[in-house]
Amino acid sequence: MTQAIRAAKRFVRRAGHAVGLEVSRYRPDDQVITRVGVSALRDMRELLTDVSTPIVFDVGANVGQSVTVFKELLPGSILHSFEPGPRAFAQLEANTRGVENLRLVNTAVGSISGTRPLLENDQSDMSSLLRPAAAAWGSIVGETEVAITTLDEYCRSADVRRIDLLKIDTQGYELEVLRGATGLMAAGQIGLVYLEVTFVDMYEGLPPFDVLYRFLVDHRFRLVALYNYSGATEPRFAAGWCDALFVRG
Repeated sequence: MTQAIRAAKRFVRRAGHAVGLEVSRYRPDDQVITRVGVSALRDMRELLTDVSTPIVFDVGANVGQSVTVFKELLPGSILHSFEPGPRAFAQLEANTRGVENLRLVNTAVGSISGTRPLLENDQSDMSSLLRPAAAAWGSIVGETEVAITTLDEYCRSADVRRIDLLKIDTQGYELEVLRGATGLMAAGQIGLVYLEVTFVDMYEGLPPFDVLYRFLVDHRFRLVALYNYSGATEPRFAAGWCDALFVRG
């Protein structure tokens, strides 16, 4: 009987691996479902349990995918969503019409205010202020001069006193966004930072992960976990990108 059970377990694990799943024994007493690092959304919700009205900054909102996610995750939240691309912003407006406590901002976010060309990709979620490099995909279909603000300046002008969750998905420009928020960080006004980190040569001037990590650690954040890992297609056997969650520690 024991050998049959072991054989069945091996079969189930191998079947799971074939479709990219890891199968493990369910133990209610171990509270596996609440283990840190399994789900970024679950961890963010847990870390914001005591915040009745979370203020979420969605930097790189694209066409509104993250607005939907955050409104479902944190129904009482107030969102500030930033998207510089004119085409993507028009879709963002259409897709989020009627959403309460949402402010849409048609500007880029960086380390200094001004203007800069946005390289618009035919895959809108690949558009960036940085030029594509070897590992990028899609094609540039236009360049549009867009306004750039910093989070420090925006919060001063909008009278925002804290950011409970700062989400950044800016296709390689994440470090510049953080550099424009050092005043908020120094004042302890940012609670969580959730951002995309890239390990391959996706954009020219893309900072490596260790630079991003050290910047946040030096500003008194600690890494919670890495999520949603994707491997690179070229080169093989190389990490591609993932999401990282940091908490002010």
